[in-house]
Amino acid sequence: MEVGGKHAAILTAFLNLPDATKWTWQFHVLENFDYDAIQKVKNSSQDEAVQEEVSETVNKNNNPIDQHLLVEELPLHRIQASYDMGWQVHSSGGKYGSTTGHGLLVGTLTKKVLDSVMYN
Repeated sequence: MEVGGKHAAILTAFLNLPDATKWTWQFHVLENFDYDAIQKVKNSSQDEAVQEEVSETVNKNNNPIDQHLLVEELPLHRIQASYDMGWQVHSSGGKYGSTTGHGLLVGTLTKKVLDSVMYN
């Protein structure tokens, strides 16, 4: 049984949703079906977080947006953020580094995820 399918079945059963067992054998089909919708929500959420981080930066520094314009009349702000990344580790008798990983960029003022990356 796939780990993702097992976790999805447990969550589905906990939420008292019907057909919890279908997740264990059909997870990859449902995952592919939902991927585009999940990516749209992720991108929209991150765009909102970036706008909020910029707004907090402008308010904190008491700088109106029109003081920082690029040539194309777009606002330019230097926001502060933290970045962290990690790599999964899998083993078969010994430890080996995986080829997949993830990274997160988090705004220092809002503490919201501004960007996330999956490495393959």
